[in-house]
This record gives sequence, C-alpha cells and structure tokens, in this order.
Amino acid sequence: MKWLQKLRGEEHANPVEDSYDEEPAVEPLPPPPAEWGPGQLVRETDGRIEVRCETRAEAKLAIREVKLKKKELQLARRDVVQEIRAVRADYRSSVAGRHSTVGLGRGTGGRLMRAGIQGKRRYERMAADNEVTELEARRNSFDDALLEVDGLILTLENYAAGQED
Repeated sequence: MKWLQKLRGEEHANPVEDSYDEEPAVEPLPPPPAEWGPGQLVRETDGRIEVRCETRAEAKLAIREVKLKKKELQLARRDVVQEIRAVRADYRSSVAGRHSTVGLGRGTGGRLMRAGIQGKRRYERMAADNEVTELEARRNSFDDALLEVDGLILTLENYAAGQED
C-alpha cells in the first residue's frame, strides 16, 4: 500500500492507515511438551526432570532412571572440576618461575619497570580468575541440579514406601 501511495505522490497520507500497512510481528509459539512415550517414566524437558508413576513398581523403576540421570550430571560436573584444576595448574606453573622485582633499582627507571611487570602480572591473574569464575558458575549449576535430583529421588522413595502393591 505504501508503494502505491509513493507512486501517486501521496507519501504523507493518513499516518494511522500507514501503521496498519505493515505486517504485525508474530512470534512463533514454543513447541508443545513432548508426549509421554509408552512405558516412559522419566523425561527431561528444558533442563528439568519430570517423573510419571502410578504404582510402586513404576516408582522403583523411576528411581533407577533418576539415579542414572544423577550419575550423568555427576560425570559432567567432574569434567568441569577437571577444567578448573587445569586452569589453576597452568596459572601456578606460569607463576612458579617468576623473578623478584626487588632488585630493579630505587630510581624512576626501577619504578617504571616494576609498574610494568606488576601490571602484566595483574592482567594474567585477572584472566585466570575470569576463566575460573565462568567454570565455577557452570559447576554451581550442576550442584543445584544435583540437589534437585536428590530431592526428587527422596520424594519417589517416600512415594514408593507409601504405596501398596
């Protein structure tokens, strides 16, 4: 519609009508949650573990499946911890052979030299700290997920103990 108005020379027609010429922005709907498959007791959606059980036997099977999910999370957490250890070990090995800045002199030249060396060391330390901070955030998210899984296992065990066969 706007192109027709421009051809006719009616660029400044009705501003209200112009706003209706544009297509409204439509956001796609999120996909519906996956349906439970036959015999499926545990599923993971959006990082959350959902459980469906109605009998004691199903609850016991669900407990086993949730414990397997817990082991997967523990292995992933262990990998992150290994990465943290590697970053810290690299930093320690780079720091180990440093020379002291004490004998660089007391004058202006020595001060400038020390300031440059200290700035470089400070930058290296901050880079290592930033990398470790990111990895620790990932580790903490695994810790939170493991706490949720432990609570879910406890809930399922209580449910299985209260159910009759």
